[in-house]
Amino acid sequence: MAAINTPNSKSGKKAIIVDLTPMVDLGFLLITFFVITTNLQEQKVSKLNLPSNGDSTAIAASSAITLQLLGNNEIRYYFGNQPSAASITGYAPNQLRQVLLQFKQQVPNKQHPQVVITPTNDATYQNLVDVLDEMAINSIARYAVTDAIPSLQ
Repeated sequence: MAAINTPNSKSGKKAIIVDLTPMVDLGFLLITFFVITTNLQEQKVSKLNLPSNGDSTAIAASSAITLQLLGNNEIRYYFGNQPSAASITGYAPNQLRQVLLQFKQQVPNKQHPQVVITPTNDATYQNLVDVLDEMAINSIARYAVTDAIPSLQ
C-alpha cells in the first residue's frame, strides 16, 4: 500500500495518511484504455489493380513507354516498340518525372498513356515503389508491372 505520512506536529494533532493505491489503479486503467484504443500510425499503401486471368491486352506503340528498372538506381526506357533507341535515366524527380511528362505530351489526344514497368533482378523493391509513386504523381492510370524482357537484360 502506498501512503504519504506526515510527522506528528507538536500540537498533538493526528498525522494525515493518504492512501494512493486507488489513484495508481485508476492511472493504470487509463493508460491501458488509451494504449488499446489508440491508432499509432495509419498504414500507407498504394492501390495496385491486378489483371484478371485471360488473354493479354495489346497496346498501341504510339501510346506506350517501357521502363526497365536496372541496378544502381537507373532506368532504361524507350518509347513504343523500339528497344534499340533506349535511353538511361535516374529516379530523381527531375529525371524520371521529366521523361514521363515528355511521354504524356507525345501521346495522341484520343489515346491514354500506357507504361510497361519491367524490373530486373538487380532492381530493388524501393525502385519499384518509386516508379509507382511517379505513376500516381503524373496521373498515369494505365500501367503494368511485367517480368523482365530477356532480350534487354
